[in-house]
Amino acid sequence: VMEVESSVEMLSAAEPLLPRGVPVAPRRTRLIVSFVVIAAVACGCAIVALYVFPEPTERGKPGSFFRSLQEQKERAALPEDMRTAINPTVDPCEDFYTYACGTWDSAAKIPDDKASWLRSWDVPAKRIEDEMQKAVEEDNGIIGTYYASCMDTKTINALGNQPLQPWLKMVDDVKDMNSLSSLLAQLGNYNNGAFFGWSVTVDSRHPEKRAFYMG
Repeated sequence: VMEVESSVEMLSAAEPLLPRGVPVAPRRTRLIVSFVVIAAVACGCAIVALYVFPEPTERGKPGSFFRSLQEQKERAALPEDMRTAINPTVDPCEDFYTYACGTWDSAAKIPDDKASWLRSWDVPAKRIEDEMQKAVEEDNGIIGTYYASCMDTKTINALGNQPLQPWLKMVDDVKDMNSLSSLLAQLGNYNNGAFFGWSVTVDSRHPEKRAFYMG
């Protein structure tokens, strides 16, 4: 009020300096206008100070607006799978697990064809499997041909066990050790190990080398 009265007094003192003929508002009007302007400025400053310099408050109370903007900015920098798992309606200071995993926890379920499901393993494994399948489906070389033949169930069902007949005949022809050895060699050539298998991997005694293993 003292500031308002001082402003009014200054305006009154300045009246003689105005050119003659210029209308001057009555003292009461100038007082009311000055009071309204000062009150509006004071309210605006109080609101800005309340949001820019908030005291520790609960979510949803004064000061939460700018914190909410900051949280949205931080969430935007996270990977998409993490953003979709977060439940932003929960205060992380009250329940961090529900804040970090609430949305995912409410929607996730174990697939019907699995006994367990791990987000850290099964999700990347499924993505890799889908990418590999797409690659072999689009391949025009040996890999694509081999994959297409395995997926051609119509032809497979029509042939029945006919492709296996040569192998079944070799089994029937086994009469002694020599014929058995010949059969095992043929099976091994097609990566169908019988009685034993083999592999090439890191030497258990000399890790800098690779060794041939048979078992």
